[in-house]
This record gives sequence, C-alpha cells and structure tokens, in this order.
Amino acid sequence: MIFKKEIDEIKDNFKAKKPPEIKLDSDLRSLIEHTCLSSDVSDEIVLKTAEEALKFSFFGICIPPSRVKFAKELTQGSGIKIVTVISFPMGYSTAVVKASEAAYARDCGADEVDLVIDIGSVLEGNYARTQKEVRAVVSAVGEKTPVKAIIETALLDQDQIITSAFAAAESGAKFIKTSTGFSKRGASVADIMLLKSASEFFDTIYGIHVGIKASGGIKDRVFALNLVAAGADRIGSSKSLSLI
Repeated sequence: MIFKKEIDEIKDNFKAKKPPEIKLDSDLRSLIEHTCLSSDVSDEIVLKTAEEALKFSFFGICIPPSRVKFAKELTQGSGIKIVTVISFPMGYSTAVVKASEAAYARDCGADEVDLVIDIGSVLEGNYARTQKEVRAVVSAVGEKTPVKAIIETALLDQDQIITSAFAAAESGAKFIKTSTGFSKRGASVADIMLLKSASEFFDTIYGIHVGIKASGGIKDRVFALNLVAAGADRIGSSKSLSLI
C-alpha cells in the first residue's frame, strides 16, 4: 500500500505542474474509444458506432457486454478494438460476479475491459477490497486483455484518487479511468494532471506503469486536447466526431 508521505509527494508534484499547453493540430483519432453506453443501446446503435469508428480510424469502440459479440463480428479484421464495461455504472457487484462478467466478455471478443470499482469501499478506506476485485478480474481475463479501473474521481478527494489508483495499478490494472459519465461530473484537467503525477511516481518508485483514460463529459475538441496535454493516454467519448 502507498504511504502518506508518498501521497503528499505526489500532491506536491501535482501542485508544481504548469497548466498544459495544447497542440491544436494534434490527431486524436488513435486515442479515441468511441462510446455508446446509454440504457437504450441497440444493435442498430452499435452498428452506427462501429461504422463511424471504422470510417475515422478510432482506436476502438466502448459498448455494453451484451453487444460485444455482435460488435466483434462487425469489426473483424479491421484493427478496431472492442472495449466493454464491467459492473457498469455503479460497481456494486461482488468480485466473483465482476470476474465472471469480464471473462464472459473476453470470450465474446472483448479486447479490453473497463471495471467499475466499488467506490463505497474507497470512501471507507477499504483498499484491500479494491485490490481483491481488480486482481480477480485481471486473473479472469488474463494478461492479454488490459483492465482499466474506473475510480469515479468526482466522488473522491485527492488522497483517495491517488490511493485507489495505486491499489488498482499494483493489482494489475493497466489503466486508471476517471469516470463512468453517470456521476456528478466527468473528467477534468485537474484529475488528469493528478493521475499523471501519480502514474509517474508509481513508475519511478515501484516500476508500475499505468495509463490514464479520460472519460465523462468530453464533448469538444479543445477540452479533449487539454486532457491529452495533461497526460491522458486515451479518450472515451460518445461525442467523438466533435473531437476530430
């Protein structure tokens, strides 16, 4: 587990960071996970999402587990990655159920899984539960299927963001994702800058490399460029066409 003095060092590094300078000519397409996760998702919507991802050469599409097999068939041989969500959007399920859902999604063709962790456990300070569920999902899908831990930054303070990110990363998560898009707010530049400071520390001190996925409320290109300049490695958005 990460120590308080290390958390304070990460926060000091974050405070010392300058606002990011964006590059207006940046091509974001290879970073974008074109997303459709509303409650009314149908095969028709998935088809449209996949067609747009193929047309604009996005990294992939992020869709519900129930549509993974269909999406995989649509994109076969294209290089478009199929990303799905686990225990979305509340993260209430037990570790066993999350692991089972993730394994099934992988078997249906999911290339990556975005796991909603139990935020209540984080708020209680029970990071062992976060470790347990992330390890269960990582073990269930195997090393070839990256797991992104969704930590819902809008509900956490800085210490909780850092500690939950570390708990997930040391348990095998390959990315920390800011939010589901179903909470009080989505991603912010400050969230990404803090997570970037944390990821740099994890890598330097513990040799743990973790990427950052910004998601939630990303609707325009300038905001997306700011998030990438702040340290985001991926962008999840249902408004992807507005970002390119």
